[in-house]
Amino acid sequence: STGAVDAPFRTLTRALTGIAPGDSVMLLDEINEELRISNLVGTIDNWITIEGLSKNGPGKINGVGFPYAFYIANCSYVRFRNLELFNGSRTAVRIDSCNDIAVDDCVIHDYGNSNGYEGMIHAFGSTSRVWIRRNRFYQTFETGRQFFAVMTNNTLGSHIVEENTIECNEFIFDGIGGASNSSLY
Repeated sequence: STGAVDAPFRTLTRALTGIAPGDSVMLLDEINEELRISNLVGTIDNWITIEGLSKNGPGKINGVGFPYAFYIANCSYVRFRNLELFNGSRTAVRIDSCNDIAVDDCVIHDYGNSNGYEGMIHAFGSTSRVWIRRNRFYQTFETGRQFFAVMTNNTLGSHIVEENTIECNEFIFDGIGGASNSSLY
């Protein structure tokens, strides 16, 4: 495989090997893989983008059997776009000690569990500047809490949550532990 659209890599992990600022990784089909990303560094002018390019809507990441769809650590200027993340047992996107992470135009649903454990997006460590924009969040649990949660434990800097559609019966924006200038729109 060359990584081209007509000869894609078999795993997203392989596609991320050797990625450089300004590069994009396109998710063509549904995958059942927890993606652990570390030390990816784009620049302010050349973000690294991971996006869905499926014929049938967003690229899909099925989290059944995994706690996270993405676990991102020590990364900067990384954007996730046009993805559907679903069925994980804890958190769709877990961001640890990162700067400038964007989650845009995604569908994120059925993460956590019906008792409200964890949530959709969890930023912690020395994370700063997370953008969560134009996403759709929902839960289909028949019992317990149907919630949307953005948790920002011990994070730094501004976080922007704007223009999202949230279809849950409970909304949690937890800016405890040092989050500053967090905004909801």
